Amino acid sequence: FMQKHAARFLRPDAYLAVVVLSDEEDQSAREVKFYTDYLKTFKNEAGLVKVYTIADINKTNSGYGITTGADRYIKASDETAGVVANIRDDFHRSLSAMGDSIINLLDSFALAGDPVAGTLKVYVNNVETHDYTFDAASRSIKFNSNRLPAVGAEIKVYYIKQ
Repeated sequence: FMQKHAARFLRPDAYLAVVVLSDEEDQSAREVKFYTDYLKTFKNEAGLVKVYTIADINKTNSGYGITTGADRYIKASDETAGVVANIRDDFHRSLSAMGDSIINLLDSFALAGDPVAGTLKVYVNNVETHDYTFDAASRSIKFNSNRLPAVGAEIKVYYIKQ
C-alpha cells in the first residue's frame, strides 16, 4: 500500500504519525527496525516518523491463539520517539495525550537520534540561538513561542548522536 499510494498522500517534509491499536503482540516476520526503517524511507528526515502504540503492555490478555504482550509495538514507538499507552487505560486520556504530542510536533523540529548531552547546537540563518527547548520524549527541538524563526529561515541543528 505505502509504495503504491505514498506519493498521493505523504509529503516528504511532513510528519508521518502511525497509530497502532492492538490487544496482542505483533507477529510480523521481520525485525521491528526493518519496518520503522521502511517508514523512514518516505521522509526527508528519519525523525519525521512517529509510531504511537495503544496495546496490552502489561501482558494481561489471554486466550486460545492469542499472543500476549506488546514488546514489538513498544520497540517501534521507542525507535521513533513515539508514545506508548496501555489498552486497558482510559482511551480518552490516551488518545488525548497522543493528539497533544502530535500537535506539539507542528512547530517542532525532529532529530533523527538522541543527542549526547551538551552537544546540541541550533543555528537560525547561520547564527547560533538558545531560544529553544529540547524535548527528549519526542526527540525534537521547539522554539520559544515569542522567538520563532521567520518563515523561510534556514535552521541547522548539530549534535553528536548517542
